[in-house]
Amino acid sequence: MIKTTSVVKGIASFLLPAARNSHTPGGTIAAEHCYSAFFRHYRHLEAAGVAGVPAVVAELGPGNSLGMGFCALLAGARRYHALDVMDHTDPDTDLAIFDRLVAMLRRREEIPHRPPYDTTFPFLDRHELPASLVATLDENLRDERVRAIREDVIHRTGAFISFAVPWRDRTDIAAGSVDWICSHAVLAHVDELEATYRRLSGWLATGGVMTHMIDFSSHRLTEAWNGHWAVGDTAWALARGNRHFLLNRRWCAVHRAHLEDTGMELVEERRWLRDDGLPRDRFKPPFHAMDDQDARTYLAFLVARSRMALWALALPAWEMMQPLGGMTAA
Repeated sequence: MIKTTSVVKGIASFLLPAARNSHTPGGTIAAEHCYSAFFRHYRHLEAAGVAGVPAVVAELGPGNSLGMGFCALLAGARRYHALDVMDHTDPDTDLAIFDRLVAMLRRREEIPHRPPYDTTFPFLDRHELPASLVATLDENLRDERVRAIREDVIHRTGAFISFAVPWRDRTDIAAGSVDWICSHAVLAHVDELEATYRRLSGWLATGGVMTHMIDFSSHRLTEAWNGHWAVGDTAWALARGNRHFLLNRRWCAVHRAHLEDTGMELVEERRWLRDDGLPRDRFKPPFHAMDDQDARTYLAFLVARSRMALWALALPAWEMMQPLGGMTAA
Protein backbone atom coordinates (compact mmCIF):
# COMPACT_ATOMS: atom_id res chain seq x y z
CA MET A 1 0.00 0.00 0.00
CA ILE A 2 1.22 3.49 -0.80
CA LYS A 3 1.99 5.63 2.22
CA THR A 4 -0.37 8.50 3.03
CA THR A 5 2.60 10.84 3.32
CA SER A 6 3.58 10.02 -0.28
CA VAL A 7 0.15 11.05 -1.55
CA VAL A 8 0.11 14.22 0.59
CA LYS A 9 3.50 15.28 -0.80
CA GLY A 10 2.29 14.61 -4.33
CA ILE A 11 -0.83 16.72 -3.88
CA ALA A 12 1.20 19.47 -2.24
CA SER A 13 3.41 19.66 -5.33
CA PHE A 14 0.43 21.01 -7.31
CA LEU A 15 0.08 23.89 -4.86
CA LEU A 16 3.59 24.66 -3.63
CA PRO A 17 6.47 25.11 -6.11
CA ALA A 18 8.99 24.10 -3.43
CA ALA A 19 7.27 20.72 -3.09
CA ARG A 20 8.02 19.86 -6.73
CA ASN A 21 11.61 18.98 -5.88
CA SER A 22 11.68 15.50 -4.34
CA HIS A 23 15.47 15.39 -4.14
CA THR A 24 17.04 14.69 -0.75
CA PRO A 25 20.79 14.84 0.00
CA GLY A 26 22.37 11.53 -0.89
CA GLY A 27 25.68 9.77 -0.44
CA THR A 28 27.52 11.94 -2.96
CA ILE A 29 27.92 14.55 -0.23
CA ALA A 30 30.79 12.38 1.13
CA ALA A 31 34.13 11.76 -0.62
CA GLU A 32 34.20 8.17 0.64
CA HIS A 33 30.88 7.43 -1.04
CA CYS A 34 32.08 8.86 -4.35
CA TYR A 35 35.35 6.93 -4.11
CA SER A 36 33.53 3.69 -3.30
CA ALA A 37 30.95 4.09 -6.07
CA PHE A 38 33.52 5.10 -8.71
CA PHE A 39 35.79 2.14 -8.11
CA ARG A 40 32.91 -0.33 -7.97
CA HIS A 41 31.94 0.81 -11.47
CA TYR A 42 35.57 0.91 -12.62
CA ARG A 43 36.26 -2.65 -11.48
CA HIS A 44 33.55 -3.89 -13.81
CA LEU A 45 34.90 -2.11 -16.87
CA GLU A 46 37.33 -5.03 -17.18
CA ALA A 47 34.35 -7.26 -18.02
CA ALA A 48 33.83 -5.11 -21.11
CA GLY A 49 37.49 -5.35 -22.10
CA VAL A 50 38.38 -1.81 -21.00
CA ALA A 51 41.94 -1.27 -19.78
CA GLY A 52 42.65 1.92 -17.88
CA VAL A 53 40.39 4.90 -17.25
CA PRO A 54 38.53 5.92 -20.44
CA ALA A 55 39.49 9.35 -21.76
CA VAL A 56 36.00 10.89 -21.88
CA VAL A 57 33.52 10.07 -19.11
CA ALA A 58 29.89 11.17 -18.71
CA GLU A 59 27.74 10.74 -15.61
CA LEU A 60 23.97 11.02 -15.30
CA GLY A 61 22.64 12.50 -12.09
CA PRO A 62 25.74 13.37 -10.05
CA GLY A 63 23.50 14.71 -7.29
CA ASN A 64 25.06 16.65 -4.41
CA SER A 65 28.61 16.66 -5.75
CA LEU A 66 30.66 15.85 -8.83
CA GLY A 67 32.74 13.42 -6.77
CA MET A 68 32.57 10.44 -9.13
CA GLY A 69 33.70 12.66 -11.97
CA PHE A 70 36.58 14.01 -9.86
CA CYS A 71 37.70 10.41 -9.30
CA ALA A 72 37.64 9.76 -13.04
CA LEU A 73 39.70 12.88 -13.81
CA LEU A 74 42.23 12.25 -11.05
CA ALA A 75 42.59 8.64 -12.20
CA GLY A 76 43.39 9.68 -15.77
CA ALA A 77 40.29 10.77 -17.69
CA ARG A 78 40.77 13.85 -19.87
CA ARG A 79 37.18 15.12 -19.73
CA TYR A 80 34.11 14.65 -17.55
CA HIS A 81 30.55 15.53 -18.55
CA ALA A 82 28.07 15.90 -15.67
CA LEU A 83 24.38 15.77 -16.62
CA ASP A 84 21.49 16.61 -14.32
CA VAL A 85 18.03 18.17 -14.25
CA MET A 86 18.80 20.48 -11.34
CA ASP A 87 22.07 21.65 -9.83
CA HIS A 88 22.24 20.22 -6.31
CA THR A 89 25.98 20.83 -5.91
CA ASP A 90 27.65 23.28 -3.57
CA PRO A 91 31.03 24.84 -4.52
CA ASP A 92 32.52 24.47 -1.03
CA THR A 93 31.38 20.86 -0.76
CA ASP A 94 32.77 20.04 -4.18
CA LEU A 95 36.16 21.54 -3.34
CA ALA A 96 36.35 19.72 0.00
CA ILE A 97 35.45 16.43 -1.68
CA PHE A 98 38.01 17.02 -4.43
CA ASP A 99 40.83 17.64 -1.93
CA ARG A 100 39.82 14.61 0.11
CA LEU A 101 39.80 12.40 -3.02
CA VAL A 102 43.29 13.60 -3.98
CA ALA A 103 44.55 12.58 -0.54
CA MET A 104 42.81 9.19 -0.69
CA LEU A 105 44.26 8.39 -4.10
CA ARG A 106 47.77 9.48 -3.15
CA ARG A 107 47.58 7.16 -0.14
CA ARG A 108 46.19 4.38 -2.38
CA GLU A 109 43.34 3.90 0.09
CA GLU A 110 41.34 0.74 -0.44
CA ILE A 111 37.80 0.88 -1.77
CA PRO A 112 35.51 1.59 1.22
CA HIS A 113 33.56 -1.54 2.15
CA ARG A 114 33.08 -1.37 5.89
CA PRO A 115 29.93 0.19 7.43
CA PRO A 116 28.25 2.26 6.10
CA TYR A 117 29.66 1.10 2.73
CA ASP A 118 29.22 -2.64 3.35
CA THR A 119 25.85 -2.48 1.58
CA THR A 120 27.09 -0.48 -1.42
CA PHE A 121 26.23 -2.36 -4.59
CA PRO A 122 27.78 -3.92 -6.63
CA PHE A 123 29.75 -5.91 -4.08
CA LEU A 124 33.43 -6.62 -4.70
CA ASP A 125 35.64 -9.58 -3.90
CA ARG A 126 38.76 -7.39 -3.59
CA HIS A 127 39.03 -3.87 -2.26
CA GLU A 128 42.54 -2.77 -3.16
CA LEU A 129 42.87 -0.28 -6.00
CA PRO A 130 43.05 -1.93 -9.45
CA ALA A 131 46.62 -2.53 -10.64
CA SER A 132 45.77 -1.04 -14.06
CA LEU A 133 45.01 2.26 -12.38
CA VAL A 134 47.83 2.28 -9.82
CA ALA A 135 50.44 1.90 -12.58
CA THR A 136 49.67 5.38 -13.92
CA LEU A 137 48.47 7.09 -10.74
CA ASP A 138 51.68 8.98 -9.95
CA GLU A 139 51.67 10.54 -13.41
CA ASN A 140 47.98 11.43 -13.21
CA LEU A 141 48.36 12.92 -9.72
CA ARG A 142 51.37 15.10 -10.45
CA ASP A 143 51.02 18.47 -8.76
CA GLU A 144 50.54 20.62 -11.85
CA ARG A 145 47.77 18.38 -13.21
CA VAL A 146 45.92 18.30 -9.87
CA ARG A 147 46.19 22.10 -9.63
CA ALA A 148 44.75 22.53 -13.12
CA ILE A 149 41.77 20.28 -12.38
CA ARG A 150 41.25 22.00 -9.03
CA GLU A 151 41.10 25.37 -10.80
CA ASP A 152 38.27 24.02 -12.92
CA VAL A 153 36.49 22.69 -9.82
CA ILE A 154 36.61 26.17 -8.28
CA HIS A 155 35.90 28.33 -11.32
CA ARG A 156 34.17 25.86 -13.69
CA THR A 157 36.27 27.06 -16.60
CA GLY A 158 35.34 24.04 -18.71
CA ALA A 159 38.93 22.89 -19.12
CA PHE A 160 38.15 19.43 -17.75
CA ILE A 161 34.53 19.53 -16.57
CA SER A 162 31.32 20.29 -18.43
CA PHE A 163 28.12 20.49 -16.34
CA ALA A 164 24.84 20.56 -18.28
CA VAL A 165 21.80 21.60 -16.22
CA PRO A 166 19.12 20.88 -17.30
CA TRP A 167 20.84 18.36 -19.51
CA ARG A 168 17.77 17.54 -21.58
CA ASP A 169 17.79 21.06 -23.02
CA ARG A 170 21.46 21.58 -23.78
CA THR A 171 24.77 19.72 -23.77
CA ASP A 172 28.03 20.12 -25.64
CA ILE A 173 28.46 16.38 -26.16
CA ALA A 174 29.00 15.31 -29.75
CA ALA A 175 27.74 12.00 -31.12
CA GLY A 176 30.29 9.22 -30.81
CA SER A 177 32.56 11.23 -28.47
CA VAL A 178 32.18 9.52 -25.06
CA ASP A 179 34.07 6.42 -23.95
CA TRP A 180 32.26 5.63 -20.69
CA ILE A 181 28.81 6.63 -19.40
CA CYS A 182 27.88 5.80 -15.82
CA SER A 183 25.01 6.36 -13.42
CA HIS A 184 24.49 5.32 -9.82
CA ALA A 185 20.92 5.05 -8.48
CA VAL A 186 19.59 7.39 -11.19
CA LEU A 187 17.81 5.59 -14.03
CA ALA A 188 14.81 4.65 -11.89
CA HIS A 189 14.00 8.38 -11.81
CA VAL A 190 14.13 9.05 -15.56
CA ASP A 191 10.71 9.55 -17.16
CA GLU A 192 11.65 9.35 -20.85
CA LEU A 193 13.65 6.17 -20.38
CA GLU A 194 13.77 4.89 -23.96
CA ALA A 195 14.74 8.30 -25.36
CA THR A 196 17.41 8.64 -22.67
CA TYR A 197 18.99 5.31 -23.56
CA ARG A 198 18.89 6.33 -27.23
CA ARG A 199 20.74 9.54 -26.52
CA LEU A 200 23.30 7.85 -24.26
CA SER A 201 24.01 5.24 -26.90
CA GLY A 202 24.38 7.97 -29.50
CA TRP A 203 27.04 9.70 -27.43
CA LEU A 204 29.17 6.57 -27.11
CA ALA A 205 32.20 6.01 -29.29
CA THR A 206 32.59 2.69 -31.07
CA GLY A 207 33.15 0.10 -28.33
CA GLY A 208 32.16 2.61 -25.66
CA VAL A 209 30.78 1.28 -22.38
CA MET A 210 27.91 2.05 -20.02
CA THR A 211 27.76 1.04 -16.36
CA HIS A 212 24.48 1.61 -14.50
CA MET A 213 23.54 0.76 -10.93
CA ILE A 214 19.73 0.86 -10.82
CA ASP A 215 17.62 0.91 -7.64
CA PHE A 216 14.28 -0.79 -8.29
CA SER A 217 12.85 -0.23 -4.81
CA SER A 218 9.89 2.02 -4.01
CA HIS A 219 12.24 4.48 -2.26
CA ARG A 220 10.05 4.21 0.84
CA LEU A 221 6.98 5.53 -0.98
CA THR A 222 5.16 2.30 -0.06
CA GLU A 223 5.19 -0.02 2.95
CA ALA A 224 6.78 -2.89 1.00
CA TRP A 225 10.07 -2.33 -0.83
CA ASN A 226 8.41 -3.40 -4.11
CA GLY A 227 4.97 -2.02 -3.30
CA HIS A 228 5.11 0.66 -6.02
CA TRP A 229 4.34 -2.11 -8.53
CA ALA A 230 1.08 -2.86 -6.65
CA VAL A 231 -0.23 0.74 -6.78
CA GLY A 232 -2.96 1.62 -9.28
CA ASP A 233 -2.60 4.43 -11.79
CA THR A 234 -4.86 6.89 -9.94
CA ALA A 235 -3.10 6.55 -6.60
CA TRP A 236 0.27 6.73 -8.31
CA ALA A 237 -0.70 9.88 -10.20
CA LEU A 238 -1.60 11.53 -6.89
CA ALA A 239 1.70 10.48 -5.34
CA ARG A 240 3.66 11.68 -8.36
CA GLY A 241 1.80 14.96 -8.37
CA ASN A 242 3.59 17.77 -10.16
CA ARG A 243 7.09 16.79 -9.05
CA HIS A 244 10.09 17.22 -11.31
CA PHE A 245 10.84 13.51 -10.99
CA LEU A 246 9.89 10.55 -8.84
CA LEU A 247 10.02 6.92 -10.07
CA ASN A 248 9.33 5.55 -13.53
CA ARG A 249 8.46 2.08 -12.06
CA ARG A 250 10.21 0.28 -14.94
CA TRP A 251 11.68 -3.12 -14.08
CA CYS A 252 14.98 -4.70 -15.08
CA ALA A 253 13.81 -6.38 -18.29
CA VAL A 254 12.70 -2.98 -19.63
CA HIS A 255 16.19 -1.57 -19.15
CA ARG A 256 17.72 -4.58 -20.84
CA ALA A 257 15.36 -4.18 -23.80
CA HIS A 258 16.24 -0.50 -24.19
CA LEU A 259 19.94 -1.34 -24.20
CA GLU A 260 19.37 -3.95 -26.88
CA ASP A 261 17.19 -1.66 -28.98
CA THR A 262 19.76 1.14 -28.92
CA GLY A 263 22.68 -0.91 -30.18
CA MET A 264 24.19 -2.00 -26.86
CA GLU A 265 25.44 -5.46 -25.92
CA LEU A 266 24.96 -6.48 -22.29
CA VAL A 267 28.29 -7.96 -21.17
CA GLU A 268 27.69 -8.27 -17.43
CA GLU A 269 24.71 -8.21 -15.09
CA ARG A 270 24.61 -8.48 -11.32
CA ARG A 271 21.46 -8.43 -9.20
CA TRP A 272 20.58 -8.12 -5.55
CA LEU A 273 17.51 -10.32 -5.14
CA ARG A 274 15.13 -10.12 -2.19
CA ASP A 275 12.65 -12.72 -0.99
CA ASP A 276 10.59 -10.36 1.15
CA GLY A 277 8.12 -7.81 -0.14
CA LEU A 278 4.93 -8.42 -2.12
CA PRO A 279 4.43 -11.48 -4.35
CA ARG A 280 4.10 -10.83 -8.08
CA ASP A 281 0.40 -11.74 -8.12
CA ARG A 282 -0.28 -8.60 -6.05
CA PHE A 283 1.14 -6.34 -8.77
CA LYS A 284 -1.09 -4.16 -10.92
CA PRO A 285 -0.97 -4.18 -14.75
CA PRO A 286 1.44 -3.92 -16.49
CA PHE A 287 3.80 -4.88 -13.66
CA HIS A 288 2.25 -8.30 -13.08
CA ALA A 289 3.71 -9.33 -16.45
CA MET A 290 7.31 -9.20 -15.21
CA ASP A 291 9.00 -12.50 -14.39
CA ASP A 292 9.72 -13.69 -10.85
CA GLN A 293 13.38 -12.66 -10.97
CA ASP A 294 12.51 -9.09 -11.93
CA ALA A 295 9.87 -9.00 -9.18
CA ARG A 296 12.63 -9.86 -6.68
CA THR A 297 15.30 -7.54 -8.11
CA TYR A 298 16.06 -4.86 -5.56
CA LEU A 299 19.24 -3.53 -7.20
CA ALA A 300 20.88 -4.32 -10.52
CA PHE A 301 24.25 -3.44 -12.02
CA LEU A 302 24.45 -3.50 -15.80
CA VAL A 303 27.55 -3.27 -17.98
CA ALA A 304 26.92 -2.77 -21.69
CA ARG A 305 29.14 -2.09 -24.69
CA SER A 306 28.29 -0.32 -27.94
CA ARG A 307 28.21 -2.97 -30.64
CA MET A 308 27.08 -0.97 -33.68
CA ALA A 309 30.11 0.71 -35.23
CA LEU A 310 29.51 4.45 -35.41
CA TRP A 311 25.76 3.85 -35.74
CA ALA A 312 24.95 7.02 -33.82
CA LEU A 313 26.72 9.26 -36.30
CA ALA A 314 23.98 8.46 -38.80
CA LEU A 315 21.26 9.79 -36.48
CA PRO A 316 19.74 13.12 -37.49
CA ALA A 317 21.03 15.93 -35.32
CA TRP A 318 17.50 16.89 -34.29
CA GLU A 319 16.87 13.43 -32.84
CA MET A 320 19.95 13.65 -30.65
CA MET A 321 18.69 16.93 -29.21
CA GLN A 322 15.06 16.10 -28.44
CA PRO A 323 13.98 17.21 -24.92
CA LEU A 324 13.96 14.42 -22.36
CA GLY A 325 12.30 13.85 -19.01
CA GLY A 326 13.73 14.39 -15.55
CA MET A 327 16.28 12.52 -13.54
CA THR A 328 18.70 13.10 -10.71
CA ALA A 329 20.74 11.06 -8.30
CA ALA A 330 18.96 9.76 -5.24
